[in-house]
Amino acid sequence: MTRDAIRLAMVLAAMPLLGSTLPRGFVGPRTAPVELHLYVADYMGGAIYRFPIDKSGMPDPKPDIILNGSLKYPVGLAVNGQGNVFVTDETQTVSEYAVGAHGDAAPIRELTASHAAYFLDVDKKGYLYVENGEFNNVAVFAPGARGNDLPLHSIANWNTHSDSIDAIIVDSQGRLFISTLAGVYIYDDPIGHWQTPSEVFLSEQQPIGPVGGATAVDEVADVFYASFGYGHLNGPWIRADYVKQSIKPTNVGPGPFILTEDCTNGGDFAAAISGDYLLTSCNGDPPSVLVYNKNVFGRQHLVKAIGNFQSPAVIRVGP
Repeated sequence: MTRDAIRLAMVLAAMPLLGSTLPRGFVGPRTAPVELHLYVADYMGGAIYRFPIDKSGMPDPKPDIILNGSLKYPVGLAVNGQGNVFVTDETQTVSEYAVGAHGDAAPIRELTASHAAYFLDVDKKGYLYVENGEFNNVAVFAPGARGNDLPLHSIANWNTHSDSIDAIIVDSQGRLFISTLAGVYIYDDPIGHWQTPSEVFLSEQQPIGPVGGATAVDEVADVFYASFGYGHLNGPWIRADYVKQSIKPTNVGPGPFILTEDCTNGGDFAAAISGDYLLTSCNGDPPSVLVYNKNVFGRQHLVKAIGNFQSPAVIRVGP
């Protein structure tokens, strides 16, 4: 046997057989946990603030990034899975900023929106859902749409109620939530089957008044929180199940309601879920993001107030 053949035999003998187990103590590649942040659109302040969030879901009181160079009255806000930020302001343009953009950073993409595009969101495939305030519907744009690109279609199945949109949310499974004073409309497949909502939580079925306005989705518990009242008013908040065929409050009596009275001279403009907490943006007094325990029902006072803004609008939790 030649020396090359001997070397080859030795190498093959040292290799583990196919299908054999890995050596004890071997650790495969690990995926680093995603660091989450609270994003706040300060309408009058002309800025987007980003706050780090700890493991419990509590935002840090100090922002680590402020984006304020080219924004004019930002109100709509969304964050994709990579941490890119999407903003609408008085220019009626959807602007996308790269992850970590701060100061006077320029957008990496712009899309012409319609009149009064206050609310928007983006799904994990890149589809954009943008409020069309002029026609009271939600325009759906293809991934990568820019400039004057037209939407794929528009969703407007609540027009019989003549109510404006108060929140647009897309969860990680691609379900679209549209909140109006008529109720919360849920579309399981807003791209392929958008003509009719999959589930509806109607205000007329609620004994204490209209539900809608600020809305937040808690995917871990498969529930959403929506504020009752006319427009962006201060609570109460109802916790409702959205995975059943018929959406009903998760509890009976006072259980599903969170009563908050900490935002005065204004109301809760928007909401988000962060770990153990329900976050609301108070555009009254104090002009802050108010933090509540999402699992404590009945009347409760805020756990903490985050930030000191001029007029906080939409808030989001994302990478």
